[in-house]
Amino acid sequence: FQLIPYERIQTHFAELFEIPISAGTVYNFNRNAYQRLNAFDDLVKNKLSHASLMHVDETGINIGGTRMWLHGASNLAWTYFYPHEKRGSEAMDKINIIPNFNGTLCHDHWKPYYKYDCLHSLCNAHHLRELTRAFEQDDQQWAKVMRQFLEEVNQSVKKAGGKLEK
Repeated sequence: FQLIPYERIQTHFAELFEIPISAGTVYNFNRNAYQRLNAFDDLVKNKLSHASLMHVDETGINIGGTRMWLHGASNLAWTYFYPHEKRGSEAMDKINIIPNFNGTLCHDHWKPYYKYDCLHSLCNAHHLRELTRAFEQDDQQWAKVMRQFLEEVNQSVKKAGGKLEK
């Protein structure tokens, strides 16, 4: 439901509220809302950069016919997305969350993340995808066993309330 055309918004206001609005008014509302988000943007970046744990990843997206990268940073309370033309540390530095982060950074095993001085943790969702590929496409039997092991550990952690005893 994002990216709704101005005409559709105008029709919605006219039909539901009997209020005629112009495309210029919708544009001005949108611009005003965007400007008010600056403070929230800074808040989310600050909360994430000072968190004890943060998950990061990036994925390819298409914006106006151009290949971009959508960088994501999140924890249980906060999520931040930022599109950038680059995938690596140039974008991460510009976004300016990871360079200020001192907690545990959970990510795939992508080399640019190791540039940052923090504790690193590897994402098991990525491990599972890579193990599935190794088993299904390369017939690596050990990968199937390792995947099953990780899934069993995950279930044990869930049953134990999120943490295994020593």
